[in-house]
Amino acid sequence: MANVRIITDSSCELPVDLAQSLNITVLPWRVRVGPEMLVDGPTLRTAEFHRELLDKKLMPSAIPPDTRQYGEAFERLAATTDQIIAITPASKLARCYDSVQQARRGLLGRCEVHVLDATFIGRTVGILVQQAALLALQGVAGTDIVRQVSGLIPHAYLAIYTDSLATMTQRGLVDDRNDEIRGTASYRPLLLVEGGQVIPLQRSRKRGAPSERIIEFVGEFRDLSQLYYLHNGHSALMAELRAALAESPTKQAYEEHLFGPVFASLVGLRAFGVAALES
Repeated sequence: MANVRIITDSSCELPVDLAQSLNITVLPWRVRVGPEMLVDGPTLRTAEFHRELLDKKLMPSAIPPDTRQYGEAFERLAATTDQIIAITPASKLARCYDSVQQARRGLLGRCEVHVLDATFIGRTVGILVQQAALLALQGVAGTDIVRQVSGLIPHAYLAIYTDSLATMTQRGLVDDRNDEIRGTASYRPLLLVEGGQVIPLQRSRKRGAPSERIIEFVGEFRDLSQLYYLHNGHSALMAELRAALAESPTKQAYEEHLFGPVFASLVGLRAFGVAALES
């Protein structure tokens, strides 16, 4: 039976108890907030932390684990296994993939290291990491885990709504000169992360409130095994969604997830997201 170990980084925002129960190694990002350098973790994924950032108008910047940190983690894991799978956020949006590829060279001939670009950021990456870890616990071989999780990527989703493209533009995630992405003063489109890029949702949508468009987007999927609404703990949009979902005849199970400063550093403090996986 295979003994595959899964490693990822904290930008996937997995709950600590879940990561521990699934034997997932999680390397933390560092987060600069004003003059402070913090270590990413659950204490930074709270409404109180976001309130402080909003009140002080502080935008976090995030630094991913580097080649040395990955190399040291690989060495520790290689003492317990000969198969490692490293799952990274989208290489086009975050800066982990290259560091992982460089670190794995130190184990050539000693341990098989698979590197999987999840093509997403945030909690959607966490969904895929969780599926990989469940397969590893079942004794599935590394190559088969990579194949099966890669097959889930087309059935995973991340939609983002923001009333300001400033942060995403500054980070190079979008071009706010693109009319489809920019929308109008009264209408902002939902943005999809797809293939490691941020694109506007192309299909025809209701031009109503953002909550209506989000519910419509989620409602298109016949069966979702996981659904998360991502917000900062102070989102009026989440309050609107709760009220609308309570009155909806279709009851899709969902969880609310407070995103952290790494996600916020890419999409903005006031952004709202939907992370999902089809059954």
